[in-house]
Amino acid sequence: MSQPQATQSDVKTIHEFLADNPNVDVSKQWERCWDIHGKINDRILKYFGGAQLHPVSEGAEYYTSPDEQMEGSFFGYTGGGIDWYVRSWIGNRKASIIDMNINVTLSQHIRVPNLMIIFGTVPNLLFYADYVPRVDLKVNEDYVKKYYEGEANNDYLEFRANTDYVWSASHGPAIRAMQSPVCSSYITELTDEHIDQCEA
Repeated sequence: MSQPQATQSDVKTIHEFLADNPNVDVSKQWERCWDIHGKINDRILKYFGGAQLHPVSEGAEYYTSPDEQMEGSFFGYTGGGIDWYVRSWIGNRKASIIDMNINVTLSQHIRVPNLMIIFGTVPNLLFYADYVPRVDLKVNEDYVKKYYEGEANNDYLEFRANTDYVWSASHGPAIRAMQSPVCSSYITELTDEHIDQCEA
């Protein structure tokens, strides 16, 4: 594996990355990442069979900003054990930036962690994935053991050991406060190989 780029910083902002490379065409990578998101979406909707597309999604299958500098899609679902599920993207595929999100918030009576998966380009590849806890982990050891030990922990450690990826720290304390013990938040060179690794 190659070493991380020397110019990368775990606290560099998205605006700083974009300023370095503001006009990279990432259309090909958008297509690949959106396809991965689509497969995840299919699995979620199959598992939560009662989830229905919310009316707020009407007309948002594809949209652009008034100046046509940004574009995106928005799909919101609810029902079948899901309080609110969003699959969306926003960005400019000709100008380096994509922000692609899957966020699943389960019904209030469910203790299973929520799901968050983000692909982004700046134009480096950003990858964020987490099982967001529904409880205070500091006082719920059984919850930690149930959802964050075993395979989830092993996958986290294996990914963390990959020196191609640099840990990307959120500048927002609220985001960091939500992160679980197995949260993945990384930045790396935008390559097909790295997208493959994130998909796996």
